[in-house]
Amino acid sequence: MAEEENELRGCYRSLLALVYESGFKSVEIPVLGLAQNSFPKVLALRIAGEEIYAFLEEEAHSHINVWLILPGQKTTRPLQQASSSVSMLNLSNESYEEALQPDRDVDDFIRRIRSEKENFHDMLFRLIWDGETSASRRKTREVAVYRSIFMSRQQFYKLRAPDYTPSKETILWLAIALKLTPEETHELLNTAGYTFCRWKDFDLIVLYFISKGIYDIMLINEMLCSYGQKTFLLC
Repeated sequence: MAEEENELRGCYRSLLALVYESGFKSVEIPVLGLAQNSFPKVLALRIAGEEIYAFLEEEAHSHINVWLILPGQKTTRPLQQASSSVSMLNLSNESYEEALQPDRDVDDFIRRIRSEKENFHDMLFRLIWDGETSASRRKTREVAVYRSIFMSRQQFYKLRAPDYTPSKETILWLAIALKLTPEETHELLNTAGYTFCRWKDFDLIVLYFISKGIYDIMLINEMLCSYGQKTFLLC
């Protein structure tokens, strides 16, 4: 494998030398060595980072903007601005099996964190059912929730899918129906990857009413409309 690594480094050096000789000011370079799993991903990224950084450190090359195309990404990012993420891959000369260990560690970490917290679907229906175990009574509670905010049955039923993530506005709509506190609303938003934005009038108006314990959807809509914001009935 040492010979293959040297060949890969040689490819980067030849390519970068050609970039300089051709007078290019900017170039996009994919991470080499990943086709058909020729190299472990972490090792391939480390080699790319080391060779490109060594090239850019030379004064004659400092003006060249090198973009490294990362695996699995449709967009590119400038390597000069990605030093923190690439330097994290600066592994020692360990076995290739050990080089793959960070990927497994990250997978384990992700699974552990997710298992410690409710997802959006579980939290939403826990709040709706409020400890009710009877299927018929649960359904009654669901109907009461979406009718209280004039949400259509079809739109509410989309929420039954465990992997469905609604818009931020829809979650706030539901928070009003459930009469959540600001803390509960923030937690529900967070389970779906959202948060309140202090720069958005829509968010602040809704937060104002929730913090005051006012859950009248028509009153909230009137205020949103007066500030030129879309209303919940149009979400």
